[in-house]
Amino acid sequence: MKAIRYLGPGHIEVADVDRPKPKADEVLVETRAASICNQMDVRTYNGIQTSYPLDPGEPGREAAGVIAEVGGNVKKFKIGDPVVMLADHLYAEYSVRRPEELVPLRAGTSLVEAAPLGLAGCVLAAVKKVSSMRGRSVVVTGLGPAGLFMVQVARNAGAKEIIALDIKSNHFELARSLGATTSAFANNREVIKRCRQTPADFGVDCSGSPQAVTQLYSMCTNVIAFGTVQETVKIDIPMRRSVLLVNGYLTPEERREGLDAAVKLFQRKKLLTRPLISQTMLLEEYALAMQKVRRGEVLKLVLTRS
Repeated sequence: MKAIRYLGPGHIEVADVDRPKPKADEVLVETRAASICNQMDVRTYNGIQTSYPLDPGEPGREAAGVIAEVGGNVKKFKIGDPVVMLADHLYAEYSVRRPEELVPLRAGTSLVEAAPLGLAGCVLAAVKKVSSMRGRSVVVTGLGPAGLFMVQVARNAGAKEIIALDIKSNHFELARSLGATTSAFANNREVIKRCRQTPADFGVDCSGSPQAVTQLYSMCTNVIAFGTVQETVKIDIPMRRSVLLVNGYLTPEERREGLDAAVKLFQRKKLLTRPLISQTMLLEEYALAMQKVRRGEVLKLVLTRS
C-alpha cells in the first residue's frame, strides 16, 4: 500500500509499505479521505520539534474511511461501515485502529466532507472546558479552519455576538455566512476600543500568534488559546480574568467526546465542512499539496485515494 513518509524537513516520499493486519481487538480501515492539519503539517514540514525520519503515515491526524477487515473480538463494526478516525499515521491507504478510535458515520455520508471533523472535534472539546457561551459575546482571532469551526461552534452554543478577526480579509464573508455577527481586521480600532471598554465574555485565539493572544487579554474576560503559539507570551493578566490553554492539552477522552459531538452536529447540518474545503488532491500528491498549504492558498485540503 502507499503511505506518505517524511525523511527529513521538506523531504517527503510516497513509500510502498506492507498492508497491516488487524489483531482480534482491532479493525483495518481503508482511508478514503485525509484532511491536512495546516498548523501541524507545516511544523512537521519545517522540522520544528520533530525528529526524523517519521513512521509511514505520519503526521496524519484527520481522516475518514470504511472498515476493510474486522478482528474476531470486534462487535461494534462490520466490513463496509463508514467511519471518521481519531488517530495518527493516517496518511496511508490502510491503517489498523482500535474501535475506540473510530466514530461511525451514516451510510452515504461524504467522506471528503467528514475528513476534517477531527479538528472540529478538538474545537468543541476546547469550548466544553469553559462555561456556557449562550447569550455571551465571543471574539475569535484567526479565520483559518479552526477559527471558522470556532465561529460555528459559538453560534451553535447560542452566543449573542461573535466577532471574527483576522489580519487578512479573505475569509470575512465566509465567517459571516457561518455565524459571525461582525468580521473585521485584527487591528480595527473601533472593535478594540469597544471591547476594552466593555470586555467580551470570551476570546478564542486560533491563529497561534503571540500578538493576537496578547490583544485578546485586553479585550476579553476569558481567553482560550487554541492555536499553537510558537513563542513565549508575557502578559499581566488583569484581575478577574482567566486564560485557558487547550488543543495540545486535550486528553484522548476529551478529543473523543469532541469528535462524537462534531459528528452529531455535522450530520444534523449544524456544522459545515464543505465551505472550508478549498481543494482535493491525491494522497501521492501530498508534497505538492503542502506547497499550497504553506503558501496559504487553501483553507482545508483533503487527500483522496487514486
